[in-house]
Amino acid sequence: MRQFIYDLTESCLHHKTTMYSALLSSSALTRLLQCGFALIGIYWLQGKDSSPALSWMNIYMPEDFVNYSWLEVFNFISNTRLPLPPHISFAEIASQKLFGSTEIVTKTFYKISFIGAYLIILEMARNHLRRFLVTWVVSSLFLFCAINIHQGNPQGYDVFLPFFVLLFVYFLNKSIATQRRRYRNISALLAGIFLGCAELTRPFMIYLLPVVSGLVLLRLWRLPHAPRYQCAMFFLIPVLLLSGTVHLNIWFKHHQLTFSNNTGYNLSRAWGRLIIVPELLTEPTSSQAPGRWPDLDTNEHKINSDRFQRAVIQQWITHPIQSASFALSLINEFLTGETRIYSHDPNSIFIQAYKLIYKLLASLLIINLMVLVYLKLFHSTDRVVDLTETDNLIIWLTGCLIVLMAIGEKGEEARFVISILPLIAFVPLARTVSRSVTHLKSFAAVDQIRFHW
Repeated sequence: MRQFIYDLTESCLHHKTTMYSALLSSSALTRLLQCGFALIGIYWLQGKDSSPALSWMNIYMPEDFVNYSWLEVFNFISNTRLPLPPHISFAEIASQKLFGSTEIVTKTFYKISFIGAYLIILEMARNHLRRFLVTWVVSSLFLFCAINIHQGNPQGYDVFLPFFVLLFVYFLNKSIATQRRRYRNISALLAGIFLGCAELTRPFMIYLLPVVSGLVLLRLWRLPHAPRYQCAMFFLIPVLLLSGTVHLNIWFKHHQLTFSNNTGYNLSRAWGRLIIVPELLTEPTSSQAPGRWPDLDTNEHKINSDRFQRAVIQQWITHPIQSASFALSLINEFLTGETRIYSHDPNSIFIQAYKLIYKLLASLLIINLMVLVYLKLFHSTDRVVDLTETDNLIIWLTGCLIVLMAIGEKGEEARFVISILPLIAFVPLARTVSRSVTHLKSFAAVDQIRFHW
């Protein structure tokens, strides 16, 4: 036994392929840290769950639909004008009907999404150890603080949105990177599914969908080693089936572009100081059940919301400079890292560190967004800016989300910020690609992509 221990020690000290060196190899270390992150996240999320999306404004509750037939459930989801994410609402009703509670969505999927979004960016950063370690530290801080902040109003779609967005980014990159036709098409299909799910999670995502879909289709159309139309169609079909059918249904039934009849009220909370309050109709005060708030799924509420929306748009058109200045102030306020939600005001040394790191990384992302715009307009002849490259895609997507959330509503910025934390924790930097490169080999092919500033 003594000789065995001696030989083992000698082997560990003098051979390159030792257990110690294997453990400290970047691949093993990153996997170990990913597993550790998941376990820590599970521990932090013990006893935490989200509010059902169906309980928005205390109008409905999941148990209201227990005795509904599946056809009646489908009719409710397809006919409602309330800002209820259709896929999440259906999942909550199905969970309530089949298992007696919404825990599959409000507990299990909530935790999976909270942790999963950060695990995706850690996976995308695995090829570069230093970047991975920075992302891991930032992600750990953001996750811990976001869990505590979110308890002030734990709406699950705040967490589901970045999870779906990053799944879309991940599988889009897989589709671009792989040369095997079958895996490429499957990845494109999954990218389309998760983009559709992301769009249906928040009403304002409809404004990004055409731009994102168009850029992705152009990129997939340029892929080598495969029929160009095939991969593009695998991506496009689920987007049309998920988002296209939902919005066509809403438009023909209710003449709504988004799946929300509350958009104008949201805008008025952000722009109320500048607009002239329009004349409003008296809304019914009846509710779905005793103790509930008034039912907002009414013609009067939609008309009032449309009037507020027109008042805000009119302000933008008639006073563009004042509106642009005010929009910048709203964006700046969004970037301050608010942590208070109503009476819930967490405070600790970790929260203070969170606010500082968030401000720094959010400012860095805005700088990179401006650099990306500059490179797109004035790039050199031998380099090209690919807006679907992972870093670039996350930069402009996050920038758009910041703008839409900052100018679209006010009052719960601490909760809205949670939707972009995993995206900025990736610390994306604007990149250019050599024109000689036909496709990307990995998430960070440094020999082909470079930071241009």
